Amino acid sequence: MSKNIIITCGTSICNSDILEGDLLLAALDLDNNSNQFDDIYNFIQKKISEVEQKSLWAEINVLKKIWINQWDKVYFFFSETKWWELLKKIFEDTSLLQDELWDFEKEFYIIEGFNLQWNNFVKKWVTNFFEKLEEIREKTQYQDKIMCPVWWYKAIIPYASLYAMVNSWRIDYLYENQTTKLTLPSFPIDYNIDFVKDLKLIFSDDKDIKDIEEFKSQTSISTVDEIASIYSWLLEVEENMIWLSSIGKLFYNKFIELENTIIQLSTKANSQFSSSNWNVKKNFKRIFTRLKDSKYRDEKKHASIDKYIWYKMGNTSERVLYFEEDRDWKKYIKICEVVLHDEYERLWNNILNIDYKDFIDF
Repeated sequence: MSKNIIITCGTSICNSDILEGDLLLAALDLDNNSNQFDDIYNFIQKKISEVEQKSLWAEINVLKKIWINQWDKVYFFFSETKWWELLKKIFEDTSLLQDELWDFEKEFYIIEGFNLQWNNFVKKWVTNFFEKLEEIREKTQYQDKIMCPVWWYKAIIPYASLYAMVNSWRIDYLYENQTTKLTLPSFPIDYNIDFVKDLKLIFSDDKDIKDIEEFKSQTSISTVDEIASIYSWLLEVEENMIWLSSIGKLFYNKFIELENTIIQLSTKANSQFSSSNWNVKKNFKRIFTRLKDSKYRDEKKHASIDKYIWYKMGNTSERVLYFEEDRDWKKYIKICEVVLHDEYERLWNNILNIDYKDFIDF
């Protein structure tokens, strides 16, 4: 299966053994030394073939450690500085690294709003970062995703890691020119999504920013201090305005996704489920619950035939066959078969000959 690697890029080239002297000083402040852009790039071109791999910068080292190939895709994230032009030019030059494995598909994203002032960073950059990650997640369903937060500004690491864990992505990290890659395997975290449910009525009209008095009128909350104590990690408050924080928007969108995902059973699947014993039925119910969440659908795809997907939950006998259908702004998970392992093997070559119909909500 192809891999999708998300990597945050920064200035670790300045901590490598490649740049030196006046060019290093110019590179550290590239926005104000853009007239030396070509000199810096040409020097890197010449120098990169002379240094050992461990002396390359983190963005390249971590990709070499992952063993990417031409079927993989890498999404490079930059802040809106002159640096992104330099690194983009380097990463686009397949011959520069003299490595045939460097010939993979690439996309480049500039995330606006970077500012070392903490409030601006969280409000703007992290929010924009999460929005781009959502776009990638939606278009790479059922494909492996790896988060590589190697950017020099270390404050991004917890946010990138949180997003990856919420969506069950693997995390690979390598610090500057170190040679040991740290890997946190795909590890889905669960959360109390009902806590976000209280905000649905308030933000369901697509207005991103609310007047604080309007917010208080729609809740039982009467003071700003109450808002801070109850929703401190979900909401941002400034003067008389209130809006979802970057983390709040992440979990709010997850809640909306779950609410708009409908589980349906075919007549056959409903009969199979109803006739199962209590313990098997309990396991199937757990599968149905998990199928509402895209992170579990992505993680536990067991096999597929055409549009049909087999799902199993860990080392168990229960198998569910389903396909997805998008209609009227909702996603329908249409379960066709609810079987144990032996029946799953018998059905394998016959799925496309069966007409599944008459689906009912579970």
